[in-house]
Amino acid sequence: MKRFSSIVLIVLLFLNVTNSNLISANVINQDNIRVVYTDFSKPNSPDASLKEMPSLTFTQELTWDKGNIITVLPQKKRQTMLGVGGALTESAVSVINSLPEAGKQQIYDAYFSSQGSQYSLVRTHIGSCDFSTHEYTYAPDKEESIATHLENFSIADDEEDIIPAIKKALSYNSNIKVFAAPWAPPAWMKVSGKRYGDGVINVGSISTQPNHMDPKYYALYAKYFVKYIQAFKNHGIDIYSISLQNEAQNNPDWEACYWPSKEAITFIGSHLGPQLESAGLGHVKLLIWDWDKQEGALGKGDGFLTFNRTLLSSEAAPYIDGVAFHWYGPANLVDEMLKRPTWAIDDFVNIQTLRNEYPNKLFIASEGCQEKGPWLESIEPAKRYVFDMINDFQVGTDAWIDWNMVLNTQGGPLHNVQNYCHAPIMVNQTNNQITYNPAYYVLKHLSRFVRPGDVKIDTLSTIDTYKDEKRTSSSGILR
Repeated sequence: MKRFSSIVLIVLLFLNVTNSNLISANVINQDNIRVVYTDFSKPNSPDASLKEMPSLTFTQELTWDKGNIITVLPQKKRQTMLGVGGALTESAVSVINSLPEAGKQQIYDAYFSSQGSQYSLVRTHIGSCDFSTHEYTYAPDKEESIATHLENFSIADDEEDIIPAIKKALSYNSNIKVFAAPWAPPAWMKVSGKRYGDGVINVGSISTQPNHMDPKYYALYAKYFVKYIQAFKNHGIDIYSISLQNEAQNNPDWEACYWPSKEAITFIGSHLGPQLESAGLGHVKLLIWDWDKQEGALGKGDGFLTFNRTLLSSEAAPYIDGVAFHWYGPANLVDEMLKRPTWAIDDFVNIQTLRNEYPNKLFIASEGCQEKGPWLESIEPAKRYVFDMINDFQVGTDAWIDWNMVLNTQGGPLHNVQNYCHAPIMVNQTNNQITYNPAYYVLKHLSRFVRPGDVKIDTLSTIDTYKDEKRTSSSGILR
């Protein structure tokens, strides 16, 4: 962004976990470095966020013999960043809308204003998802939809909340990029006739219920995407990117659809891609996978590498612009017994491997969310955000998108499965108290210093720049 271009050239991100501090060091000129500090152990405090520290000075490595040495390598340029953002789900927007006007404005300012996080990305869902207040699709009536070839298509459910919320975000910055993903097509388009996974056994990709599309509706479903993009455009919202499917081979108890790679190739190559092109929507970025980073893990389907390699080397490849992925870890019995989230610790190499094979594709971290409860005011989600984001950036990720921007203090609302989760901002809907969790300050800091158009560069460090339970990372961004 122009206001940074003359003073910010490089961002070095690192975390001191002991003190719970996030620091970015930015080159002011050839010699001096502006340092900005966030203490995210003090949520809801004016001392928490974006405090200036004394400037540092570049020096020759051989003249410095104390502490850590970070070597900046601006000649080693990597990916160009799209930025950081979060999701305006129906649940998130319903919580915002439950507040008085001043509270609503406070939250939008916190995420989008020049004094807030300055989010550059927004994600939303095509039809209802697990974080919706009710189940809905845009073409619920099978007979009418088939007979009229989707002339009954309506986004009326989104017109009440999600569309006004996205337009509010765009009022701060018209260049915000909007990502959209379906959790499930209309129930009648699936073999099961149900939008939910809903099997007797549902363990990731393993399910006792057939959860995939009925191929005879591929053409109609491609048109469903086209009409969605056009309908949002009619409301002044340009969709930057769509996903084939949120969690393309997962079968959870909420809205879902399983895509075997062969069927995904057929749908994209023969239906979705051509229909987008013929409707003049070929510029809308199409992402695939939109699930976890694991390869060869139980319940993770074909795996991150296998699924994406298969599609990106198929006849559907010309229509595919990139790969989306989430931060959730592999199945872990101990974590399940202790009811704690499982981190994806060893899977970043899969992103790097695929990025090296397909350097011209987008790599989008499209969802991160601390699950298994609200984690109100806990610092643990904040640590996870730092770890995942810096590692993702290090291995080639172009953009990082949080899940629900706002939830209530129970971790909802939800409409089907009790899948309560954390959000950076949470609201007590009894007294309208707004809580800024430590994770909010992490996202605010990184969003403000990882801007659209920045270029990732390499850095070296003599010690680990991020350390927490054997997790290490470092990163650099060039403007």
